[in-house]
This record gives sequence, structure tokens and C-alpha cells, in this order.
Amino acid sequence: MIPVPVAGRVSGALRGLIDSRLDTIDRMLLGRLPRSERLDIVREVESQVYELLEERAEQGGGELCREDVLAVLARLDPPEAYLLVAEDGEETPAMRLARSPRGERPRPAAGRPPDPADGRLARTSGILGIVGLVFSLLQFPLIEVVGDLFRVPEAIVYGVWFVLTAAVFVLGTLGIVLAGRAGLRRPWAVAGLILGILDVLASLVLAAFGISGG
Repeated sequence: MIPVPVAGRVSGALRGLIDSRLDTIDRMLLGRLPRSERLDIVREVESQVYELLEERAEQGGGELCREDVLAVLARLDPPEAYLLVAEDGEETPAMRLARSPRGERPRPAAGRPPDPADGRLARTSGILGIVGLVFSLLQFPLIEVVGDLFRVPEAIVYGVWFVLTAAVFVLGTLGIVLAGRAGLRRPWAVAGLILGILDVLASLVLAAFGISGG
């Protein structure tokens, strides 16, 4: 797997830099993946390192130095990118890249690791969509029951009706916006987008119903 010509030109100190990166990735995945899968990922990353070093060696006349190794490591995803995204149960792009067959694997390039904040945005989007949908479904029976039990004046009933309708609209809109910011690759974001659209449509129907006087 390791190109022998490059491996032969890497000194002990330079090899230590590479091993340090590989050990860090292995520790990141410890307890999250079986040992065999961790080793497969580490070997694939090691192969990527030596492939890039081979390219730099060809461009630089065959000599490799500390700067070459650091430049190659900088082009790879950071060790944190190989963590499983526990919130969503999805593999990171870096892990999928490491698992893919070498023939199908694109050249490593610098890129930011998946942002955990995107997962939180996606989940928030989905929750807002669910809350908005629940509000829209319960609004009519809730207003009817409270109005009949407590004999609330009609003006107050209409006021509460439009406040709840506005809340459903706001929740749906926020759900759509957050889903877009999180990216539609996440299930929560897709749910948030769909439910957000339903919430907005429901709020328009509820507003029309209130204006018509029920």
C-alpha cells in the first residue's frame, strides 16, 4: 500500500510526524468503530499521505523535508473530521472518503470538517416544524373548548386565534430557514423543511378562517 520509493526517503523524524497524525486518528475512533475498521481507515489515510508525498518528491527533485510532510498533512482532513457525528448517526465525509475504494477516491484536498452546529440547526428545524404542526392541529379545538368553558369574550377569542396563527407562521418560517442553513443532506433538515412549508400553509388557512369569522 505504501509506495516504497517514498517510504525509503522518509527519515525517522518525518515518519514520526506521519505516525503522530495516524495515532491521533486511531485514538479519535477508539470505542466508536471495531479495531479492524479503525485500522482500515488509518491505512487508507497513510496511503493518501504517501501518495501526496510521492507527488511532492517528483516536483521537488526527489528530496523530502519536514516542510513537505507538514504541507501534505495540512491538505488532509483534520483528525476531528474522522469522528462519527453522534448526533445524527452519520459518517463524516472524511470517513466515507477513507472507506472508499482507492480507484474511486478523489485527491485529498483541504476542506473544513463537518460542523456539529449544522446538526443542531437541522434538529432545531425539525423540532420547530413539529411544534408548529401541533399548534395548527390543536388550535381550533383548543379555542373552542376554552371559549365554551370560560365564556371568553369573542374579541379575546379572535385575538388569541390570530396570535396562535402568527406563532405557527413564525415557527414554520424559522424551520424552513434553519433547514436551508443546515443543508438538506440531513433527515432532520428535510423534515424541518417539509413541516415548515406545511406550517406556513396551515397558518394562511387559519388566518383566512379567522378573518371569515369562523
